[in-house]
Amino acid sequence: AEYVTVGRPLLNYNEIIVDKFGDTSPYGVIGELYIGGIGVAKGYKNLPEKTAAAFVEYDNARMYRSGDYAKWDKNGMVHILGRLDNQVKLRGLRIELGEIEGLIAAQPGIKKVTVIIRKLNGQDNLCAYFTADKEIVIDELRDELKKHLTHYMVPTAYLQLNEMPMTANGKTDVKALPQPALSFETEYSEPVTREEKILCEIFQNVLSLDKVSADSSFFDLGGTSLTVTSVLVEANEQGLEVSYGDIFALKTPRKIAAKFSDKGEFSDGLSDYDYTVFDGILASNNLNSLKEQKSRVGNLLLTGATGFLGIHILKFFLDNYSGNVYCLLRGSRRATAEQRLRGQLYYYFEDDFERYFENRISVVEGSITDQNWFTQLDGKQVDTVINCAALVKHFSETDDIERVNAGGVKNLIDFCKKHNSMIVQVSTGSVAGDRVNDYPPRDEVLTEQKLYFGQVVDNQYVHSKFLAERYVLEAIRDGLKGKIMRVGNLAARDSDGEFQVNFVSNGFMGRLRAYLVIGAYPYSMMNYPVEMAPIDETAEAIVRLCSTPEKCCIFHPYNNHYVPLGDIILQMKRMGMNIKLAEDDEFAAMLSDAQNDPEKAAKLTTLLAYDYKDSSKKVEMIGSAAANRPDANSVHSSTSA
Repeated sequence: AEYVTVGRPLLNYNEIIVDKFGDTSPYGVIGELYIGGIGVAKGYKNLPEKTAAAFVEYDNARMYRSGDYAKWDKNGMVHILGRLDNQVKLRGLRIELGEIEGLIAAQPGIKKVTVIIRKLNGQDNLCAYFTADKEIVIDELRDELKKHLTHYMVPTAYLQLNEMPMTANGKTDVKALPQPALSFETEYSEPVTREEKILCEIFQNVLSLDKVSADSSFFDLGGTSLTVTSVLVEANEQGLEVSYGDIFALKTPRKIAAKFSDKGEFSDGLSDYDYTVFDGILASNNLNSLKEQKSRVGNLLLTGATGFLGIHILKFFLDNYSGNVYCLLRGSRRATAEQRLRGQLYYYFEDDFERYFENRISVVEGSITDQNWFTQLDGKQVDTVINCAALVKHFSETDDIERVNAGGVKNLIDFCKKHNSMIVQVSTGSVAGDRVNDYPPRDEVLTEQKLYFGQVVDNQYVHSKFLAERYVLEAIRDGLKGKIMRVGNLAARDSDGEFQVNFVSNGFMGRLRAYLVIGAYPYSMMNYPVEMAPIDETAEAIVRLCSTPEKCCIFHPYNNHYVPLGDIILQMKRMGMNIKLAEDDEFAAMLSDAQNDPEKAAKLTTLLAYDYKDSSKKVEMIGSAAANRPDANSVHSSTSA
């Protein structure tokens, strides 16, 4: 070919065209391979639709879309990484079948593997077919896949074959593959109570199943975070006060129904710990301690460096400190850890930072969920560890949130003990939790001298962040140097307004989008206080606070100026967005209409996830100490969520 293009990049670059005489940087960009030049055909004979899809005019040249993932390397060579058509969507989630097949094929004894999407019980499921030289225990195989794959990428059906059916040209004959069995199909358990029967019926309706066992997990049956909203709507219509978090925490009809027969007090598994062991540490976290000898930041180990906060901490550190920085990052089939880091640096700062990669930035490939990467830093001086790595989703049907956000911190603490480093944990002001029926008392708020004061923390994400703080304080009690940074609502850069590239996943943006979907906002929420902390100033604050004296261990580095959420809604209206101001009754009716629309309901999870469903209890969000907050105690309700 005369020239090729690596187009449709996946790492947020602008589209890049490279000819054989041109500059091949920035290398490592992954996208679809386009082929051009005089050797490219005019199209497929007598197949105009296929021709239109595969042959395109690009930059005044005719090019062929190869359908391959590809990237340039430093030497100008093009590496083919796999087929685009091996990537599919399942319930709206993008899945690369080759990644699943490769992991299954790597298991002992397995020879050939094919993974496809197939309808089972009326629902699309990932189905894995394989051959092996021994009998494979499906439960063990599935458990192993769960350790390495996101939950929605773990197949729900498996079938071991003596031989893989093949077509005449040597490919797997997908049409000849037999019907597999769902791996979660176990002995049927009859629902007993009224609530169990209602919930089993709701699961059946939402998931289009013929029958649901009282002990079957909603997510094993094919449920997702999007379909949870449908369960909530139907349960509410049946008079069952089920919350978003109930589905994720309890999962089965039997366990969810049990909450209606046992109306006990809240239990989040935190209250049985003796927090008095931290009294001395927290009491020393005061202004007088700031007068003591400062800490040294030195060389830095940074986790989550490709994230919105992590990348800005990296930039500020490089510009203002002289130490080396080790970035702990996971690689992937599409890009190495270093390529991902370079991509994010280029996106946010339009600089390749080559000068720093030569002598100050070192990439350590690994995950905070294990300790396999420790040896890569043997003999290296690491003075400070800043942990920005986290799963930011607030609910999950697996233990992945706690495993990363809390378990990962335990691994980092072990590393710090080995290297005599200081652990700096990036947490959240949301560990303030909720007040239930006026307990804790209304004058109790989260301060820099508090961790647990009776608040309810039943959100999986916040619960994991709370546990991580506790682990850090335990380590400080045992002699380790450590600090906790409770950040707020991370917002666009103050310097130029740049916001995070994956803003769709931002919780606050999701909340604004939900009001737009509903088409209304309640008058009663006009003064709801919102804090927005510019990302560049937050990053600077965190790095600078690392050098405070050892006794200064908890900080709230966020904006102490709050604005009414209603002002933001009014600005959205001025920009032409269709959001009306409504009384609570009208808003509740419009919210109900949106919940009953499957397409709209899927976009309301940010609101519904925090709509606590128990009319017998008064639930309030607890604020944190901040000078200018107009109302530090805002009531949760079905209208405010």
